Amino acid sequence: MLRFLSLLRILDRRQIERIAGFTSISRANVRLGKLRKTGLIVRYFTGSFSGSRRSLYALTKSGSIAAETPFVPLKWKPDSLLLGNAFVAHQLALNDIYIEGALGRGTDWKFFAQPLSASIPLIPDAFIETEARAFFVELDLGTEQLAVWTRKTSLYLRLATSGAFREFTPHSQFAVLVVTGNESRMQALRRHISKQTQKLFRFASLDIIMRQGFWSSVWLRPHGDDRSPPGG
Repeated sequence: MLRFLSLLRILDRRQIERIAGFTSISRANVRLGKLRKTGLIVRYFTGSFSGSRRSLYALTKSGSIAAETPFVPLKWKPDSLLLGNAFVAHQLALNDIYIEGALGRGTDWKFFAQPLSASIPLIPDAFIETEARAFFVELDLGTEQLAVWTRKTSLYLRLATSGAFREFTPHSQFAVLVVTGNESRMQALRRHISKQTQKLFRFASLDIIMRQGFWSSVWLRPHGDDRSPPGG
């Protein structure tokens, strides 16, 4: 669990239960309490849909040492209430995508802190390799202007046509998986990106991924209503 916290930065209890295999809330809470008491993790709070506080957890420096991972500190004080924090919302949604798509599957996931290259200044939310294909993942929670997506689309097309993506994968092609916070945003991005290309991109909402699975037939192309697996 400590190594997952190093990879994913911040996790809520539900995500920790999935990752660590806890079968009860009380058992998870006891373990998290012990880890906090020993100084290996720190707790924050954010809001929930029900209006109650939702606990979040991150590694301390001692936790990073115990997990033998690099320490990247977060700037908040322990037990801070993090309301309206864009980083937290984005990271928790990205964590859900990772948990649905990576756990128990033979896939390799990478996360980028820097642009892919000087000529292609993209910072994807994730990069996935399977035996058959490679995928870049873009999470959109509706905070970016469509003009940003015009530029991103152009850069991904340049990445594909230039062959520069082969620096990251031996595969001969890749797809861009766009995950949105809701269905209406997904349809808006489909319409927008279809003006530039009918290829490369696949779209799904976070809700349908959580209900049916990341690798299920939930993905749409820029045009059409037929859903398929991400590599379809």
